[in-house]
Amino acid sequence: MFRKYFQFGALFLLFVCTSLAQVRFKPPPPVLISSYQFPVDSIYSDLFVAFRIPYGKLVFVKENKNYSASFEFGIDVKRNDTLVERTSVSENVVLQNYDLTKSKDDYVQGLVKFKLKSGKYNLIPEIRLKNTNIDVRLKPIAENIVPDTVIIFEPLVVNKHDNEFVLTNYENNFPFSAADYGILIPVKNSVDTVSVKIQQGDYVICDTTLTDKIKHRLFPDARQNEIMLKTDTANTKLNYFYLNDFSHLLNEGMVEIKIKAGKMKKVMFKKQVVWYSKPIILYNPEKAVSLLRIIGEEKEAKAIFKHPSKLYYKKLIEYWNRKFPQKSKFNEAMNEFYTRADYALLNFRTLGKANGLRTDRAVVYIKYGKPSSIERKYSEQNEILEIWRYQHLNREFIFIDRTGSGNFKLLGK
Repeated sequence: MFRKYFQFGALFLLFVCTSLAQVRFKPPPPVLISSYQFPVDSIYSDLFVAFRIPYGKLVFVKENKNYSASFEFGIDVKRNDTLVERTSVSENVVLQNYDLTKSKDDYVQGLVKFKLKSGKYNLIPEIRLKNTNIDVRLKPIAENIVPDTVIIFEPLVVNKHDNEFVLTNYENNFPFSAADYGILIPVKNSVDTVSVKIQQGDYVICDTTLTDKIKHRLFPDARQNEIMLKTDTANTKLNYFYLNDFSHLLNEGMVEIKIKAGKMKKVMFKKQVVWYSKPIILYNPEKAVSLLRIIGEEKEAKAIFKHPSKLYYKKLIEYWNRKFPQKSKFNEAMNEFYTRADYALLNFRTLGKANGLRTDRAVVYIKYGKPSSIERKYSEQNEILEIWRYQHLNREFIFIDRTGSGNFKLLGK
């Protein structure tokens, strides 16, 4: 057994709570696990379990000019508290860029497979970080392997690269983003058409009938750090219907997918639209609204604060959609602004200010983004000058740290 145990989700939430007061939304788990069923015969189904782990949650060791991390991902499958099967896969990640080792937006992905009879199971995932004495126990997952009598199976959230389908591997949910995500609907091979209605609240996203079907056998395959859907010519028990060009209309929250095949009753599947890469600042809408003052939107901030606090986030989204209209519900300008704020929060802290947002460098970074270049100079009085140049703006900003505490002040305010 290993000496240390911890929950990734608990540590991540603790960090958010200590960095920002009044957390109002639950962050997604930092390690994402998706499961996919594919019937084999009248008794067994293949269960594929995919994982997605941000580089920032691994432990890297520097080796020459590279950074490497090794881990083992394993799952115990239990039925009625009895161990049915156990399997694991080992992965090694080698990076050349140090910044990538801290990234929450770059991932390693992988896959394990089980062959199970229909019934209810409990999956217990675990990650062993080989560079440490740490064993990470993740939240158990309840899995129901459906019997052979099922006609319509759980839709698979995918995107399409060229002519290949890629499983998004976000807990089989829709990532909230500007990218185009679709669904593959698995049905028994006796079904020739399906009717699909996608709805959020009272708003119908789409309502259509699909007739074009994929007759090949599909199964997941981990390749080049993606979970692809491979095809072969073997006999298949399923047909697949593909629907896309609707995800840009989805907001964060619950989405209902109602599917009807032939004369059978509609079957409803519920999925979430989750902003998996949501900036930390946005988990505190009050703090997020107050940052509008940095870009001269004092009046807009005051107007939002006149509403009840439970409406801050909604009104904030309305502001960004009004100011920077987008084709998608996902506002890229809003995402960029608060991603910059996240960077400032974490990277511009000083000895006297734990919150990096209260610094001059933060204000400039949030307004203008990453500089084209940064130059540092040191004086005989141990003062540090930092010169930020923005080539595309033809501007530069000079900051000075007179005490060596990291408290850089903007010169020439």
